[in-house]
Amino acid sequence: MESRERFISTLFVKPADKIPLFEFLDSQNLFEHLTGVRPASYDTKLAVDCCFKLGFDAVWAPFGGISAFADEESSGKDIYVDEWGVTYKKTEFSWPCDSPIAFPVKTQKDLDKITVPDAGRPDRLIDIKKALELTDGKMAVIGGICGPFTIVYLGMGYEGLSIATIDDPGLIHNFHEIAADFLIKAAKQMIGAGVDVVYIGEDLGFNTAPFLSPQQFRKFTFPHLKKLIATIRENNVPVILHSDGNLNLILEDIVEMGINALNPIEANAHMDLKEIKKRYGKNICLLGGINNDVLCNGTPEMVEKEVKRVIDIAGPGGGFIPASDSGDFRNEMPLENVLAAVEAIKKYKDF
Repeated sequence: MESRERFISTLFVKPADKIPLFEFLDSQNLFEHLTGVRPASYDTKLAVDCCFKLGFDAVWAPFGGISAFADEESSGKDIYVDEWGVTYKKTEFSWPCDSPIAFPVKTQKDLDKITVPDAGRPDRLIDIKKALELTDGKMAVIGGICGPFTIVYLGMGYEGLSIATIDDPGLIHNFHEIAADFLIKAAKQMIGAGVDVVYIGEDLGFNTAPFLSPQQFRKFTFPHLKKLIATIRENNVPVILHSDGNLNLILEDIVEMGINALNPIEANAHMDLKEIKKRYGKNICLLGGINNDVLCNGTPEMVEKEVKRVIDIAGPGGGFIPASDSGDFRNEMPLENVLAAVEAIKKYKDF
């Protein structure tokens, strides 16, 4: 079985010859180690190179850049405004995504002033097309977008969003509708370009509980997220939903939306890999599970034991892709631990 087929089959919880190998690459240290280049921003060409060298079965590429496009006046500056009007600040710790520091939408009038970005801009597909060309079918290409809640959250800030759930729920409804419309167009663009998988980055929770109550998510967010997922699945393209945090109160809702895979199953957020595998392992693929604390603070020997542990739990029956439960390989993980995780997955790849 070839890499692309192996990865896609696993997402559909269908038989594969072995456990796929994949992770989101947010470690400049790893890029530099494998390619000799320390990228200033996420570089799809380098990412493809790294994935081939690591023996991965898939590579992630963003739709329209790792973050939203900066506006023309502030592009290239340490503090800049993106096309949705959100202000970001570059710091030494924010790679590859910068930190939002100011939020444009407080009222319906503010929302009305926003010029909704054009999802059809040809340059949004530069990274996707580059990944497809460089992989040439030898591994799966995952096209990355955010979710509607993320656009609303970044546009309003958590405080503004929380207040509006009581004072102006119509504003949240309207913003979600605008965001979902943009993302559906984005997903169609990626599918038309030929991506094998669509990844939706949509953080929904703290370590202790979801950002909003289950009732609020069902009222404001889930109808739009479900519509986005349905649009992608109608084209027979699998969907990976990423959300850090404790999702236990809304996990049933998420699975019922029709996702193929859930990432990253965060242990420190009380996400129990064994229990989730038991309840949902026949319906969705689990992508993640390797404890971030071990990857950041353990030894290579501890990392290998952790990889074996999660494969023993979630590997039987297929539908499992071991990866960090933080959602990526990142700079704070010692390079030797990252490489130990990759080698351990290769070692224990057979069910």
